[in-house]
Amino acid sequence: MATIMRRRDLRASATACERAFDFLTTDFGYRHVSTTFREAGFRIDYIGAVLGVRLDWFRGDPFFVCFVRLADGDFPPRQDIRPETRLNYIDLANLEDMIGYERQVHTGDFCALPDDDMARLVAQSLQSCGSSLLRGDLHQWDAVEARIKQRFRDEIIKHGALQLGRQLGWL
Repeated sequence: MATIMRRRDLRASATACERAFDFLTTDFGYRHVSTTFREAGFRIDYIGAVLGVRLDWFRGDPFFVCFVRLADGDFPPRQDIRPETRLNYIDLANLEDMIGYERQVHTGDFCALPDDDMARLVAQSLQSCGSSLLRGDLHQWDAVEARIKQRFRDEIIKHGALQLGRQLGWL
């Protein structure tokens, strides 16, 4: 019975997210291309002319809302963060931090399964912070990417992962 309830909860959460993020299709011309359920989570993908948007929730992980630079019209695989690589995935939280947007809900580690209220508030953040990106204007991309890379390098140094830092080209 617990498995059935979990599936029902996941479906309800994904449906709440689809409702809240419907503005991507109506206001920005994105296509909702998939909703995928996993054992303890879901993923929802939207594709626009230049970028995609991925919503990803898995029990015990953050609720990720990412801008994705498409490759040949599709979501590319994720890659390691290295100084010389271009990032194809930028989390909404990084954009919020960069512009000083004050989050209305917790979307970090161990966040709750998104409900209507959480989905609506995160969708409002995406629309408020990322509307220029959603329209295909990538001027913010480089600044957010540089910030992510600097934070990554700082974390390597802070935690003494010098060998890893050298292997990845950060030191």
